[in-house]
Amino acid sequence: MTVALSPLLRNAIAMGKSSPSSSLNLNLNDPETLRSYYEDLLKYREQTYGNSLNTGWSFVVTLDPHPSASGHSSRPLPTFAVKGGSYKLSLSCPVKPYRHEIQYSQIWIADVFKLGQSRCLGQVILKIFQPSLMPLPDIDDRDNYRLFEYVRPGIMSSTEDNAYRELQPLQGTTVPYYYGMYTRTMPNGEDADVLIMEYVKGETLEQWLSGRPEHTKPEDLGNADAKYVADTKIMFKKVLTAVHSINRLGVAHRDVCPSCIILTPNPSGTPVVIDFALAACNVDLKLIRRKYENNIQAIDPLRECCRPHRDGILKWAKEELANPSNTWIKFNIDQS
Repeated sequence: MTVALSPLLRNAIAMGKSSPSSSLNLNLNDPETLRSYYEDLLKYREQTYGNSLNTGWSFVVTLDPHPSASGHSSRPLPTFAVKGGSYKLSLSCPVKPYRHEIQYSQIWIADVFKLGQSRCLGQVILKIFQPSLMPLPDIDDRDNYRLFEYVRPGIMSSTEDNAYRELQPLQGTTVPYYYGMYTRTMPNGEDADVLIMEYVKGETLEQWLSGRPEHTKPEDLGNADAKYVADTKIMFKKVLTAVHSINRLGVAHRDVCPSCIILTPNPSGTPVVIDFALAACNVDLKLIRRKYENNIQAIDPLRECCRPHRDGILKWAKEELANPSNTWIKFNIDQS
């Protein structure tokens, strides 16, 4: 599939800068540059229809050997990741395929094969940042006000790549094992950044919350009320501890929500936090607490309940965090 590109983008490709990051070097405040950039993206988007990602599409990648995580709660690292080498990744199941124009990425499960072999060695998650399928810049904004809101594709992919590297000590526990970012050509001929990471099996916190019994007061739960409260406290501790461990490494998650927290089947396993495309790295812990409020974002959904339960959990949490003998989480900034 061939797309007629503007001289601007042809020059970037000739210089070996055809990845999404090439847009970072463009002066989009210049009207002509902005229009050429927009038209190139539009051409690629038009070519996507009939040439989108589908099950069976594959590419070859060379993975570096990945160090295993340490600790009793670490998930086992797949053999292909331990050894490294060249593998074929074949799309097998869409998690979040392209559906609408305000979507920033596509997510697929891919099967891993040794080159020339048909036996599947495992599965990985592919997070794909395809520029033409992301929100496009507004070329009719004469004063460029909305241009400041435009997120260039290379920023999101490089931000998430950097966040996972900063969180390397937590890979295999609180975050997925991360295998790196690669630029690959999509079926429409466009280059996209592809982040490859561990496929973590489990349900999201959002799914866990939706499966809880509905009620308007504790009495509605009958004998199940005590277990309901106990389960809430356990999840409260797990989620808050996981987010705190990420913050301690200087990473602020700008959008902590139930859908980006995976609960593994292992009862003793820690929740796995994903989706760091909007993260901030190398942030002081005090600023993370005060500006980003990751801890509040993480536990708020667990407090959305009937008034008696909500008040009870708040009272319990304050007592837990105020008791110096409770070491499950340290909220003293100076000791973190």
